Amino acid sequence: MSGKMKNGNILYDTMLPSAATANTETLTDNKTLTDDDAQIQFLDPGGMNHNVILPDAGDENHPFYIVNTADASETLTVKDSGGTTVVSIGQNSAAMLISDGTTWRAIKSA
Repeated sequence: MSGKMKNGNILYDTMLPSAATANTETLTDNKTLTDDDAQIQFLDPGGMNHNVILPDAGDENHPFYIVNTADASETLTVKDSGGTTVVSIGQNSAAMLISDGTTWRAIKSA
């Protein structure tokens, strides 16, 4: 499926990109994402918990798929640009983050 969606209406691109375009990274500090960053983020917290900050919510944001690739019990806390926690992602878990134009929403795996 490809299209754009907002509040049940087609608006943003919902097609899952190729993992070949993903960012794979071991964090040494918090990470701030922009709309220019890869949609798929394989992030290893690098031995400690870290925050992942999303861009300002807007109609043109693409979804982010964030996977916590930690080798131990480390958490990625995903926050909006105002510092509000959207979702916490534990070791070997993932979440999809979608902006409805004003707020980031999360769909999380167990």
